[in-house]
Amino acid sequence: VYVESENRYYYVAFQRDITDQKYKDEKLKAIDVELQLLSTPIVPIVDHVFALPIVGIVNEERLQHIFDDVTEAVYSSNIETLILDLSGLHNLSEEIIKGLFTLHELLELLGSELIITGISEELADKTKMIDLDLNDFQTFATIKEAITYKQSTEKIE
Repeated sequence: VYVESENRYYYVAFQRDITDQKYKDEKLKAIDVELQLLSTPIVPIVDHVFALPIVGIVNEERLQHIFDDVTEAVYSSNIETLILDLSGLHNLSEEIIKGLFTLHELLELLGSELIITGISEELADKTKMIDLDLNDFQTFATIKEAITYKQSTEKIE
């Protein structure tokens, strides 16, 4: 502020303590890291068979986490079969659906197989609209059915 009678400038400043805000920001970052870890739980079921239940909404960032985590798990845990359970999915865009089904190709390249469970009627309709053929995939209604099938085929072989 300029005071003409004094021919001087004065500065006015306000300070506020942001310690609480910084603490909250750090806590939020820690929660975000934890959520990312929980967003792709790759669970061992039986020898070399793992399940990945997808719950909630999948966006591009989460899809990338899924690809990264699956790739890492295939290498570190010797996954031969991954059961992708889609029964908990909500509001999928066409691009995300295509991305999830691209996981099949990724696993083939890595020498593993993909089984898909929990495909809702809405998801099946969306796959038809974008020309994805579910007959190209091994699908089951539940993870239990997929495991039962997998165990019965391994005994025969």
